[in-house]
Amino acid sequence: MKYFKYLWLILIFLTIFIRAYGYEPSYIKREIALEPSQKEVQSSISIHMVYDPVDEVYYNLDEFNVLSIEQLTHFSGIGEVTANLIVDYIRENNGLQSFQELTVIKGIGEKKLEGILENFK
Repeated sequence: MKYFKYLWLILIFLTIFIRAYGYEPSYIKREIALEPSQKEVQSSISIHMVYDPVDEVYYNLDEFNVLSIEQLTHFSGIGEVTANLIVDYIRENNGLQSFQELTVIKGIGEKKLEGILENFK
């Protein structure tokens, strides 16, 4: 009976200890739903076609793989040097597998890719 008066102290101590160390019983399963960032959403979008503002046509990936250097310069942010690098990359790797693969090419980062894909379908 003399130990019951200290029971409330033990319960408070255990509560503080459990909360401080984040203990959670294994039978409680919490799912944390995180909202995807804008980049994750954009990278998960499957881009099928890109728009050429000069010729006013859409190109799918297969058509993009056979564009000439002159046609590649129609896209925003692509000059002759970058167009040459794209053509060389396409030849060496038997074409692009996705438009996101353009970021592998030197001189094309996320910003330039956004410019190329600004009017995608």
